[in-house]
Amino acid sequence: MTIKERMIIIISVVFSIVILISTSMFYRQSSEIMNRDAEIRMQEQLERAKENVSLLLSNIILETEKLSYDAYVIDYFNGEKTQDEMDTYLDHLMLEKNKERPFYMDLFLMSKEGYIVSAAVDSAIGIVDGNKRWYFKNAVETGQTSTSDVISSQATFTQIVINMTPVIEDERVLGYFGLAIHVSYFSDFLKNFEVNNNEYIIVDSYDNVLSHPDKSKIETTLDYFGRDKNQLYDFTRVKTSDQDAFVMMKDLGLKDWKIISILKRDEIYSKSRALAYTYVKVGGVLIILAILVGFYITSYVTKPLIKITNSINRIIEEEDTHRGKMISQVPDELMEVDEEAIEIGNFKKAVLGFKETLENSMKSFEIEHSKLRDYVKNVDCELSNMNRRNLEFISTLSHDIRTPLTLVKGYASGLSSDILINETMLEKFKENIIESTNSIEYLVYDVLDFVYEVSDKHIYQMKSLSVSEFVDKILLDMKQLYKDETRLQFTVDEFSDELVKVDSMQVFRVIINLVNNSLKYSNENDLVRIAFKHHLNGLAISVYDEGIGVKKEDQANIFEMFYRGENKGDTKGYGLGLYISSEIIKNHDAYIYCESEVDQFTKMFFELPYID
Repeated sequence: MTIKERMIIIISVVFSIVILISTSMFYRQSSEIMNRDAEIRMQEQLERAKENVSLLLSNIILETEKLSYDAYVIDYFNGEKTQDEMDTYLDHLMLEKNKERPFYMDLFLMSKEGYIVSAAVDSAIGIVDGNKRWYFKNAVETGQTSTSDVISSQATFTQIVINMTPVIEDERVLGYFGLAIHVSYFSDFLKNFEVNNNEYIIVDSYDNVLSHPDKSKIETTLDYFGRDKNQLYDFTRVKTSDQDAFVMMKDLGLKDWKIISILKRDEIYSKSRALAYTYVKVGGVLIILAILVGFYITSYVTKPLIKITNSINRIIEEEDTHRGKMISQVPDELMEVDEEAIEIGNFKKAVLGFKETLENSMKSFEIEHSKLRDYVKNVDCELSNMNRRNLEFISTLSHDIRTPLTLVKGYASGLSSDILINETMLEKFKENIIESTNSIEYLVYDVLDFVYEVSDKHIYQMKSLSVSEFVDKILLDMKQLYKDETRLQFTVDEFSDELVKVDSMQVFRVIINLVNNSLKYSNENDLVRIAFKHHLNGLAISVYDEGIGVKKEDQANIFEMFYRGENKGDTKGYGLGLYISSEIIKNHDAYIYCESEVDQFTKMFFELPYID
């Protein structure tokens, strides 16, 4: 093999290896990124589907309770309606409701002894002993609505879920109203939420399938893909009937029902493979270019070497017989060789210099690459933390809004149905609607609107006040607000003619927020100390408690939007209070600071500058 061929092969092989390795690394890293993105996306979609299924179940429970107040039902239990009249009424009622949502299997009434005495499905009367049914016994014991797992209807031999609720008049239980739902309805309902190629499974307490993308598996027992069910609460790779997939599970909050989200693996990696394929095609073009460049370089570099080799070979072959003739030819050939040898020497020096430069560049590149890798890792970690905080905020806010909305809808439906004849119950429904509406109004203004207003300086009404006047007003308002709170202790310096420029209402809001945090995160008997101190350059205000404290790694971030420290216990919140307080104080040309030790103390303080 010639030198030229060998150099072309080496250059081509090196370029090919570099392209293949970089393609493999690109595919692996892009797969990891898409894997993390798929986990976050699946968690969001699963939370959304869970809340919608929970809302569906809540609506079904409210529907059952509403029907238990039907005047026709109460008249029947009071002996004012016959069984035939009641059966006909229930049959007509179920037909009307199935026109809107065709998922009712039966409406029935059960006596206090546990027997069906009237039903829309005639064959169901008298064949069920409620004392053997968990949902009936639970409704009797608790006096509240009870929901069954998947059971087989003895009347129609189909799989159903039953809601059972007491029929009450003047605080007296007359009997029980039951509503039977076809299990298949849950699958039809979830079709609306199969977003981004996600599919869902719902199972009951006994692992019976209520909803499944494969309709043939509804009413069967789920094997959890051959895994321990507790493993599926995390993002887990499993083997389905046709291909690999990722699954994640959440509790629905009803008995031990669960919802499982499925995302096929091909959906995640198809984009990554497409990018890798494009990169391979580009790499193939680069390899061809490398071969052409290698061919040109080797032709130029090997030309003088070939001439020297040919001359030497001719001298050796003809040395014995044509020595004289060859010697006479040597000077001209050597002149050519000398010139080309000089070019080879220069080329060698250039190669060595290039090698040294390349080695230095590689060292610099490795250093910069290490710095960039650490930076990207930190950015990725911070983005993950921000996304987690946003998800926690959205989940908490969504739950806090949906709960009063569901209650308002349920109570409003009860009021509009004209079946409530009990005045006490009417007043209770109205009070609950007002209370739920107030909860939504608080969320919209105090949590959503105000958090965006605090950064706008135009909303502040800044006034120059004497410090003594300002502090006296704050103390008076706080003592009125906390007149029943014995844990507060105040320390106030004497002030002379110092002035501060403040929006007193907004600063008061900051102090109240800090005091409420101290009361919330400390023990019932611990004192909370509020101090107003005279410093050289301003009024120093601090709030001190001996509660659970703030971890060192959280202290730099607790004033960020949606951030909640790890040492928060079971206390719920949005992570907005300290962010709002910090923004208010920034607009007063100051900053809030935190000093804390876990399980020892926390001190929040800021200094309002005096006017010169």
